[in-house]
Amino acid sequence: MDPHSSHTTSKQDDGKMFIGGLSWDTSKKDLTEYLSRFGEVVDCTMKTHPVTGRSRGFGFVHFKDAASVDKVLKLKEHKLDGKLIDPKRAKAWGRNPPKRFLWVD
Repeated sequence: MDPHSSHTTSKQDDGKMFIGGLSWDTSKKDLTEYLSRFGEVVDCTMKTHPVTGRSRGFGFVHFKDAASVDKVLKLKEHKLDGKLIDPKRAKAWGRNPPKRFLWVD
């Protein structure tokens, strides 16, 4: 692995997934129940708007066994609460997180 890469993974991150495309109605329980058929879910986090508390449409799941991530990715289409969701292997940011820019006219 390139030591200068901005993305690094560790054994601890092997069972983690990013889940995008979630319905605003999908709950943490719904997501956990759906993904539990691929393996034991240790943790599930749904990202919400800090002011409104409404779902931002994505979250993270941590499986006990990293092989569960491969099982999820093997299935090409995932549908939850009437929406196609987009599960991906989570990538941990290294020492250099992505830069954010603010453009002002």
